Amino acid sequence: MRIYIIFLFVIVSSNYSLSQIHRIIYGDSIYMQLCKYAYCWELKDSLEDGIWLVMYKSNKKCKDDNLYIIGTYKNYKKHGEFLRYSIDSGMHYVLEIENYTIGVLDGLYIKWKSFKERDIEGEYISGKREGKWVLYKENLKYIIYYKNDIAQEWKCIDENGNIIKKGNGCPDFLKTFINP
Repeated sequence: MRIYIIFLFVIVSSNYSLSQIHRIIYGDSIYMQLCKYAYCWELKDSLEDGIWLVMYKSNKKCKDDNLYIIGTYKNYKKHGEFLRYSIDSGMHYVLEIENYTIGVLDGLYIKWKSFKERDIEGEYISGKREGKWVLYKENLKYIIYYKNDIAQEWKCIDENGNIIKKGNGCPDFLKTFINP
């Protein structure tokens, strides 16, 4: 426990005063909005600068709040790494990692389906998907290569590393999965 307190203190003392930590409850519509692509809540744009902690209660037996989102705002925009958490089989784990540069997705993006199973991963550059993105679906891996947010080519690989299918652009059935 001491390690976490020291870690939080180092973050706070290096960037912000203690008064700039904002702690809210999951689903508070003053500070949060529904996600675009899934039923969940995310922090709104244009919040005060500082570290934002979104807490939620995991169940009625739990007396303490659990961390759902932690992220930082700079100049009223999301900035730096945002982590979204979930609980699976009693294990509190990172569900999603997003990186921002003054309100724009910029850097590594990873989302998990469960504690042990990744869903999608790739990189944003200035708000656009760039380079290799990987979607994990059942025992298959779909690899899509992007340039300036446009899918250039893709391939489907089985669990043994064999290419099953490949093509140009992005196959229609994947479009719903690649909008994080």
